[in-house]
Parts: sequence; C-alpha cells; structure tokens
Amino acid sequence: RVNPVAYFDIDGKIYVIGSAAGRENNPAWVHNIRANPQVSVEIGDEAAKSATAHELPRDRRDAIYRTVVERAPGFGEYQEQTDRIIPVFELVTQ
Repeated sequence: RVNPVAYFDIDGKIYVIGSAAGRENNPAWVHNIRANPQVSVEIGDEAAKSATAHELPRDRRDAIYRTVVERAPGFGEYQEQTDRIIPVFELVTQ
C-alpha cells in the first residue's frame, strides 16, 4: 500500500507521526507498519529507499514529539484532542 505521510527530519533522522489529526483511533497505516515494519521511503525527487520502521519507546517518543510540536504546533493540539498516546516511528533506511 502507498500512504503519503508527513515526516520530520530531526537531527538527520526521519520520523513519522500517527496523529490522525487527533482522532480517537490510530490511522490504518500505523496498524500496517506495526504488522510489517519493512517500508519504502520516497522523499521529494529521491529514489525510493528500503527502511525499517521502529516505534519509539515512550521516553524517546515524548522527547521527539516535543520537537515536532515546536516545529508544527498543530501536533500539540492533536495530542490534546485524544486520550491515546500518538505513536512516533523512526524510519531507518538501509
């Protein structure tokens, strides 16, 4: 499946956020990536790269999410709108 998602480059690492704009449930791609963390990443005009998605543990997730909110404040509002912890994944290219 192809799912275009926003990403954040933080200290040279690529992160994707399962916010679903603060809805009650995670977006479908989160379930897919948890079941099969092998993904293909395409950024801009670059050729697609194979990557492995790693869901961040809570402490690391919280630190990265703070940076995300600094760059895109709407993500702070998304977290406030839901009881779930919005997942963050690091995409590690091979």
